[in-house]
Amino acid sequence: MGDLTTPGYWDREHQDLLYTREQLADFPQFPWMPPLLELLEPYRGQRFLELGCSPGQVSAMICNRIPMRAEGVDFSDSAWLYLENMKTVGVTDAVLHRSDFRSFQPETPFDVVSSFGLVEHFDDPQEVLDHHDRLLRKGGLCVVELPRFIGLSWLHKWIFDRPNLRAHNVKTMRLDVFRRFAERAGHEVLFLDMVGGPQVWGYSKTGPEWLQRRRKATALGVKAWVAKSLKPRVRPGHPWFAPWILYAGRKR
Repeated sequence: MGDLTTPGYWDREHQDLLYTREQLADFPQFPWMPPLLELLEPYRGQRFLELGCSPGQVSAMICNRIPMRAEGVDFSDSAWLYLENMKTVGVTDAVLHRSDFRSFQPETPFDVVSSFGLVEHFDDPQEVLDHHDRLLRKGGLCVVELPRFIGLSWLHKWIFDRPNLRAHNVKTMRLDVFRRFAERAGHEVLFLDMVGGPQVWGYSKTGPEWLQRRRKATALGVKAWVAKSLKPRVRPGHPWFAPWILYAGRKR
């Protein structure tokens, strides 16, 4: 399985990503969070694992609303951010496993196994998804969220953030990838869809400083225009514009 990133990539991406309690109490940028919380409600108080957990803001947002026994797996030096962001919402007993998720061997399987923006960083998404299933108990919930750089999002990344685009396997960002996984793993699909209205983000921090400033200003201008002018006119989940995929499957 080919990796499209390295631990150093994540250390740079996650540098100093410590969030305030106020930031972790709000999630307007994550339109997939409300349906996910509904799916997680039956697992309240159970064991919740996030693969590739740094910097931990998603687990913190979830456990701030649905208390679970949280654990995370991450191989980067920035993994300590997971524990700090969990503490910010009062989760002081979270457990961090410093490991590559592919070699992680817990004593018992988990009730929920999740990842948020992980599977698209590998050449073979099916192998990554199989590790989610490997760590999950029967009756447990597999949750996978990932960005969808297709249509508008792909164009924005290609213009403003091409180095980061190359760290993502765009072929992973399709619903049929998850349909095949669910059929092979024997999951009952509880949710699988494209989520959200038009939304873009990111810009490359490479090159001369003047170029970075110009690129940032233009990218932020485009982002504001999309939010103000395009988003109100396009239905959520439109295949050209939806920026996220959410999968949730129960293991039979």
